[in-house]
Amino acid sequence: MANVFGDDWDAVSERPGFRHRRMRLGRRLGGRMLGASVYELPPGERAFPYHLHHANEELLVVLDGEVALRTPEGERTLRTGDAALFGRGPEGAHQVVNRAAGPARVLMVSTMVEPDVME
Repeated sequence: MANVFGDDWDAVSERPGFRHRRMRLGRRLGGRMLGASVYELPPGERAFPYHLHHANEELLVVLDGEVALRTPEGERTLRTGDAALFGRGPEGAHQVVNRAAGPARVLMVSTMVEPDVME
């Protein structure tokens, strides 16, 4: 059992520009074919670089706050409750950035197809 609004983090990144706390939800719950992580992003930070997957799809759900979503179509703002899907390949490229004044919390869910190649 796990709570997506809890404060029990598995990993902390202090890399400038990519500072975040991460809860490896899928792993905690014993997931093998489905991965899921909750990220808490301070203002001005990103969860990960702009990237795409060749084997896996990902789903983003904003749990709290507001984030900027960068995709091949440009950038748009997502707020609490908004969701987006990233397919495989170049059309699924994405990055999540917290441009708001307060922290943001997002859930990223993905298939776990291996091998996967990321660009």
